[in-house]
Amino acid sequence: MRKITQSVLGGLIGGVLALIFPAFVQAAVIPDGGGCPFEGELFIKLVNILSETIEFLLGIGAGVALLFVMIGGIQYMASGGDEKSLASAKKTITYSIIGLVVILGSILIINVLRDIFGFNYC
Repeated sequence: MRKITQSVLGGLIGGVLALIFPAFVQAAVIPDGGGCPFEGELFIKLVNILSETIEFLLGIGAGVALLFVMIGGIQYMASGGDEKSLASAKKTITYSIIGLVVILGSILIINVLRDIFGFNYC
């Protein structure tokens, strides 16, 4: 149970960091002609690397959350009617679904902020 709590907590912390990161990036107006609104190749590369790294880690977190949903389902089936085992399995499933929702919400917010700040055009 402790590992499950740590995994969900890690997913939540990763989601919060993913939400905070775009706040450090300055807003930009996309010119009418399109193209990247930022200057400096190093800055653009850095932002793209960080963005791809965050998306990769969130993808791993989503995979781990799905794995724990399956583990919780197996625990539920194997509980044999024991109330403690049933409660533990239900908590595992609940917390992993909450973690998955947070991760998917983080991915959505990151993509929306990328569009707003113009990083999809670089």
